[in-house]
Amino acid sequence: MQAIEINANITSDHEIRVRLPDHVPPGPVRVIVLFESDAMASAKGNLDEFLDRLPINRTKAP
Repeated sequence: MQAIEINANITSDHEIRVRLPDHVPPGPVRVIVLFESDAMASAKGNLDEFLDRLPINRTKAP
């Protein structure tokens, strides 16, 4: 499997039109859409903050 990164714009109809390079053969593909979202900014925290709040285990392993 190969990946191609192409910038595109989402229309007001929520559609994307993409022109692929000529070497890409016709057939089924998987499409992943990455977009900026304010939902991520409103998350309750992140992994680093969670790990910083964990107590330090000072017991010695056997």
